Amino acid sequence: MFDQRKTGRHDFFDERIEFAVDPFSEDALFEAALINCNETGLCILSSKQLSVGQEIILHDFMDYSSRTAVITWIQQCERFSDVDNSAEILYKIGLLFS
Repeated sequence: MFDQRKTGRHDFFDERIEFAVDPFSEDALFEAALINCNETGLCILSSKQLSVGQEIILHDFMDYSSRTAVITWIQQCERFSDVDNSAEILYKIGLLFS
């Protein structure tokens, strides 16, 4: 697949971010794992199912707190548990800062 990034990305390990899908509800915060980011957007891994074109609000993430981002792509993934051999559905999500 052709890489369409215009700037380099920075990979992250064990970094968590919070986001909201409703700008008027602070009670509905979700957590995701940060995979990578650059000047124009970021990639996260979340158990929250979202939609392409949907806007989210980032919370408590570096200088991006209260910054909005639009979902540009989603890839469904599965993570298997070694403990009980069950699968968890996760979503790898590409975001573009608004």
